[in-house]
Amino acid sequence: MAYSSGPDNKKSRGCLYIALAIAGIIGAVILGVHLYKNSQRALIQKARTADGFQAPHYKDYLKQYPSGKYVDEATEFIVNHYAKRPWEEITDAQHKRSRLGELQYDMDHFPETKLSARLDSLANAWVDIDYEKAVRTGTTEGWDAYKKAIPEKYWRDADKRIEDIETACWGTESVAWQTARNLNSLNAYQHYLELYPKGAHASAADKKVIDLTVDNIFAGEHGDLPGMEKIGYASTLKNKVRIKNMTPHVLTLLYSGKESQRLIVQPNGTASLALPNGFYRIAASVSSPKIRPYAGAEMLTGGEYEVTYYISTK
Repeated sequence: MAYSSGPDNKKSRGCLYIALAIAGIIGAVILGVHLYKNSQRALIQKARTADGFQAPHYKDYLKQYPSGKYVDEATEFIVNHYAKRPWEEITDAQHKRSRLGELQYDMDHFPETKLSARLDSLANAWVDIDYEKAVRTGTTEGWDAYKKAIPEKYWRDADKRIEDIETACWGTESVAWQTARNLNSLNAYQHYLELYPKGAHASAADKKVIDLTVDNIFAGEHGDLPGMEKIGYASTLKNKVRIKNMTPHVLTLLYSGKESQRLIVQPNGTASLALPNGFYRIAASVSSPKIRPYAGAEMLTGGEYEVTYYISTK
């Protein structure tokens, strides 16, 4: 087939050149717009005007231009964004861990930068506050609370501090008892018994554990414990109390009074104990986390008492 280079073909080639030129211009404009949108000036302006969502845009800028013209501005804003809520206002341990985790995340994503260094300083300043607080408490509970709120990276010498306190406060039976009495907490008396189950003050410590546990149950959400039935009278200073456990769970009864006692009754079982006359606060719980504890009070005046405990559903 012969090719003709007549007027029509020249016109077609001219249209093609014009179309290519227009396409080139459009491509250049698109490229220019793309380059502008990703330019330092455009990204920093976007961060400045993103009301309420500025920090992510400043981070985008730092990712694109880690050595750019506006690094100091972006760094300062992100650090101030983290520091705007005082650390002392945060009381929840999980929230504290979360905040420090956020800082660590940004430090890992901007390594060896001004932002990483500033965030590391901020994290250590936060940790300093909780560290000094733990030092002031001077207790293992204080340091345990510190470790719960602070990631392991920032624990510093917390474990050594706890070890020193354990040695100084719990190293001997007599010192441990004095420590437990000074703290006068459920955890302290339980810790004494863990260390010295046959210690000279084991009975007194166990009474405090019962009394404080009953206090906690009365102070929390609980049901009303049914009263006892007096089935025998006697002019004595002692009372015999018989309990029937008609539940499918192990039942633990705590009697807080002149002589505090603990009684454990097996499922569908019967048990008894002797208590001197007096007023008792009683707490009952079963071996099921789904069932709340119960609490009540009794005045024992000498004789025999009986009570049956069971679980009813409504």
